Amino acid sequence: MRVLILSALTLGLLMGCNSSSEPANGITVDQGYVDTVSRESGLSREEVETAYRDCVKGGGKPIFGGFGQPACETPTLDAGKSCTQNSDCDSFCLAETATCAPKKPLSGCTSVLPSPGRPATICVD
Repeated sequence: MRVLILSALTLGLLMGCNSSSEPANGITVDQGYVDTVSRESGLSREEVETAYRDCVKGGGKPIFGGFGQPACETPTLDAGKSCTQNSDCDSFCLAETATCAPKKPLSGCTSVLPSPGRPATICVD
């Protein structure tokens, strides 16, 4: 009996420990993300939570942007479409595959086609 009570108490405590805030408008906010971005960017927790919810509501995925700023990765409208230059795409034309990037913003270093046949490498933090 004692084991059953202790198990129930432990389960209750574990269920109360959650790294996500309560859903607002059906969106659960990752508090680890909020803590990190708030600390790194200097933005308030409320500002970061709002940016997180707006991103998810718009179909995006909250990511860490440059200098600890919150960023929102979204799928592009023309992912995988053949292209010859950036202006053919919603985001960038990837030089390696001559297709439109699947998401924006891009991160890291990527070879793109600012104009036909002229690859350039961009690096985004």
